[in-house]
Amino acid sequence: MMSMFKKLFADVVDNRPSILLLGNYRPALAVARALRPAGYRVIMGKRGGEGFSEYSRFVEEAWDHPAVESDPAAFEVSLRNFLAERPDIQLVLPITEAFVMFFAEQMQALPGDAVLVSPRADLVKTCANKVTMLRTVVDADVPVLPYAILEAGSDLTAAGRLVGLPMVARPLSPGDKFDHKKAVIIENWADYKRFVSLWCDVDHPVLIQSRAFGPRYNLFFTARHGKILDTLETHIRRTDSLDGTGVAVEGITAATSEALLGDVSRLARALDYTGIGLAQFIVDPVSGERCFLEVNPRIAGSQAITEQMGLEMARTAIELAQGLVPDPPKRARLIRAGFRYVWSYGDLRGLRSSIARGELSRGGAARWLTKMLWAALWADHHMTWSWHDPLPALMLSMRQVFPSLIRLSGTAGKEEGGTVAESDILEDRPGV
Repeated sequence: MMSMFKKLFADVVDNRPSILLLGNYRPALAVARALRPAGYRVIMGKRGGEGFSEYSRFVEEAWDHPAVESDPAAFEVSLRNFLAERPDIQLVLPITEAFVMFFAEQMQALPGDAVLVSPRADLVKTCANKVTMLRTVVDADVPVLPYAILEAGSDLTAAGRLVGLPMVARPLSPGDKFDHKKAVIIENWADYKRFVSLWCDVDHPVLIQSRAFGPRYNLFFTARHGKILDTLETHIRRTDSLDGTGVAVEGITAATSEALLGDVSRLARALDYTGIGLAQFIVDPVSGERCFLEVNPRIAGSQAITEQMGLEMARTAIELAQGLVPDPPKRARLIRAGFRYVWSYGDLRGLRSSIARGELSRGGAARWLTKMLWAALWADHHMTWSWHDPLPALMLSMRQVFPSLIRLSGTAGKEEGGTVAESDILEDRPGV
């Protein structure tokens, strides 16, 4: 009798489609939490981020693999072997920029019948190429501030004068940073000359652009054949960097503005966009003038808010990649303005890093900590924490936050008069 029951259970087949998520950081957790209730079996790659999402109860399997950033060839071999052994994996969803660029540049088709859930390779590369993208933006009649490219052999002084002060410098190559920073604000010509001497060489061209003042606005969107399907607008209140150039740690949802929707609609048409994406702008709080920043053709860092608001973007991305017409979101009625969200771990990490670099006085650190705790207390949604799925955030805290607190307690902050005043925090002095 027992053997009959065992055979009976062995014959039960799990018909759910399996999806492999690549890039283990906070949006991977949001995607897992969205897709398993939607009927998918979630497999999480272990690398490419903080490495905690595999502890979620919504993840049924974890896969270890070579790091795509340091050894893409080994990763490709490992992925091909894994997919060959696992015909049940029907979908592969790259989440971090490194994985998205890997598939766009090196592995545009997957073996077997597996479907890559990502926008077209040419679209990804266009969005990643800041110069090509800015030209597309200009052609689409989307507002953008003056810019120039700094590279070895060019007239760096003329380029700087063309853009003017203050300006923002960003690396042209995806994933590159200036030490720890994705962008550098340059306020005077002495700093400009110093920056050029440090960072401008033949292998690392740099984009400089006039600085726009105002908060950063995000427009999450889904599109099919250049037509916008859904959007969600959010405003970034604070980032993990004092000058506002970092990763968002606090934001709020807002009603989608007609101006930004028009800009994104024109870009989607120009790119013949199919998939999900995130368009970023700076909007002047007084004049309302807007300036395009970039389009990220992938799952965004704050993607959890789109799922919380009912847009079901992860599910829509899969259906678009399969060539289907997506079903309208079933829970879209939840979308509303004024919904506050935070990423407390990133907030604390930003505080720790600013203290370590000597950018904060004791008073500035105390004010940052107060704002962080206040935001966490009153937030409607936390990017990683969930009472229904607490283990990922707890594991991250055990591995990262508690050691950080110990280091912070032994790190003396500067007395008043530190290198950056507390007024440089984003909401006090907005601008990127």
